[in-house]
Amino acid sequence: MLFYPTQDKVLAFSAIAQTGKIVTQLAAEPKHKEIALRASARSLLEIKPKSIEQVFGGSRGVKLGLETVGSIFQGRGTPPLNAKELIRYMMSMDQLADRLAQSSTTRFVIEKGVSELAISFVTLLEADIEQAEQSEYDDLYARIGTLYQKSLSQLTPKIIVRGAEGHLQDERSVARVRTALFAGVRAAYLWHQQGGRRWHLLFARKAYADTARAIQSDRL
Repeated sequence: MLFYPTQDKVLAFSAIAQTGKIVTQLAAEPKHKEIALRASARSLLEIKPKSIEQVFGGSRGVKLGLETVGSIFQGRGTPPLNAKELIRYMMSMDQLADRLAQSSTTRFVIEKGVSELAISFVTLLEADIEQAEQSEYDDLYARIGTLYQKSLSQLTPKIIVRGAEGHLQDERSVARVRTALFAGVRAAYLWHQQGGRRWHLLFARKAYADTARAIQSDRL
């Protein structure tokens, strides 16, 4: 069936869910799954991937996302923090991916900017994700955040992040939020390329949850 989720579709969709979950965490308090954010940021540096698995680092790179898909689509496990906000962020990133597909100018800015990032941070792709210095990732988040401002933030509809008063004025938190949103839009763009569409979720929610669990079990 057209809307039935393949493994690649679920990996890409889980990457959207992962970044949405990170944004809800960052908006609520200065705590988040740092390894998950690192994995999402690293996915942006994969500019010539041979597969969807390579983009996201297999199931390990979207572990938080796979868990989130299972919990929001089949009610298994602990309900995600701020579930309504999480789904809103996911759908907003998906909408922005649609706008990106229509804007060749924005795609050019992103392709150029991401290529420069991939050159500057090539060592992060080669290093163990848990062992790299936090300062290196802080620099990467700042650079991705700046690129987000120059590109995706110029498109509409803009993604509105609702956070604790004063919290999202912190530059480090803002850079992390923008990094997560950027990675989520890229994941949505790839999901579309694999044939994923929002309306498919009306019919395939359980199938997405089942496939997400199967991927976790196989440990790609």
